[in-house]
Amino acid sequence: MDGQTVRGKVPVRVGESAPAHGKPAIAICGSLGPGAELVHAHSVDALVSVLSTCCTMEEAMAHAAENVRRAAGNVALTIQVARQLESELAQGSAAHRGYVRYGRRTRGIETGGGPAMTSRIR
Repeated sequence: MDGQTVRGKVPVRVGESAPAHGKPAIAICGSLGPGAELVHAHSVDALVSVLSTCCTMEEAMAHAAENVRRAAGNVALTIQVARQLESELAQGSAAHRGYVRYGRRTRGIETGGGPAMTSRIR
């Protein structure tokens, strides 16, 4: 995904329709190229690259299914963590557990390692 994606490609169309359904749009893509963040202006909330390391096209294709599965799993786990944090914050119990820093951003969780991610902060 790169800057050309905003010129009518499917991820942007999906992102533009998501708000009408009250859903976030998360794009899982092969890699994030220059200008990929431009899709955030089209309601694509997050971008996730399936690649976690530099590799050749042949290597990427040979492990494509595994990489997509891993990236999708990481997205699911991130959503699960965000829901847990929101629940704890709503109950007022998160502050004493060290989650105060989360309150400075309304969306986005930083991850260490793994696929590259960007997130639109609302």
